[in-house]
Amino acid sequence: IDALGNVWCKTSNIDELALSIDKLYKWTKASTRVRSNNIIFDNTELCNLELSELCNVVRTVADKVENERGGRYFGNVSTRCSKMFPSYRISDDIILMSGRNTAKDRLTNEDFVFTKLLNGDVLYHGDKKPSVDTPIQLNMYKEFKNINFIIHGHAYIESAETTEHYFPCGDLRELSVVKDKLDSNTTRIVLNLKNHGFVIGASTLDELKEIINISNFKYRNIGQELAHE
Repeated sequence: IDALGNVWCKTSNIDELALSIDKLYKWTKASTRVRSNNIIFDNTELCNLELSELCNVVRTVADKVENERGGRYFGNVSTRCSKMFPSYRISDDIILMSGRNTAKDRLTNEDFVFTKLLNGDVLYHGDKKPSVDTPIQLNMYKEFKNINFIIHGHAYIESAETTEHYFPCGDLRELSVVKDKLDSNTTRIVLNLKNHGFVIGASTLDELKEIINISNFKYRNIGQELAHE
């Protein structure tokens, strides 16, 4: 069983078990990951946050997921907006990411981390580390210029399209399968990540709320055997 609860092998045959362990090891070793580096951002890159409305949206997602799917909500949220109404970008480089190991049903302004992508490296400001999915979401903002908000969680959205291949949290290989499903000019994202979860994106906070209001979440079948590719 891997970290996301997917079963790679269920057997009483030791040879089959050994082959599956080897396959999981090689699949994990092939992950493309980017380390987050702590630096001090310039004062012009920082601002006083007012993200209470976005925090409320994430709480709504957490409540819906927990009520409709059951169990604790795991995920993250990010934005390149410093103010919600009217929204505008801090800069083309700065993304606010929820911090690592943060309870998403009780998010506050202080739970967000200033991050940016520079020459392929992930940089962050302050003592709190950003979400492990930061490299993927920073690259998504780079790819999808009209997206200003992204929410990711470990559940599925009913009737949403699903990516073709499975990759774990923080693995940049997931970016390629997301790009395969979306136009670079899209203003909204409603997508299931195979054997992983969902990703929602929007250009405005109102559009983000609309997507969440009409979305129904379902269980991700933790403990289910994988159909190996």
